[in-house]
Amino acid sequence: MKAEDYSERELELAGWPVRIVSYKLGETYYAKADNVSPGAMIARSAAASKAEAEAKVSAAAETRLAATRRRVQESSAQAGNNGGRSPLSASRDSLSAGARGAPRLTSPDSQALRSRQA
Repeated sequence: MKAEDYSERELELAGWPVRIVSYKLGETYYAKADNVSPGAMIARSAAASKAEAEAKVSAAAETRLAATRRRVQESSAQAGNNGGRSPLSASRDSLSAGARGAPRLTSPDSQALRSRQA
């Protein structure tokens, strides 16, 4: 069986870029929605008409994307607190600084070990 009436379009749903792909196999139209950048599938649908399949997949994708939280970018004021470095690099630096001194042991077994070493 060969796909017919293939179409692909990009639009924005719930503030996210989305690609809608639709095609016909036999007598059924299929549609899928993915996020454009990595191409991860958000929703799929099948219907008797192309418009119906695309409407179903758009509604499902919009519902799912509306429930998705966006990561908030670090403000420039917060970035100034650690010299403009990312929080990850700042925590990595503090870990390596701690490794130069005594190790940070927090479990009950490690606390007993630490008291024996002292």
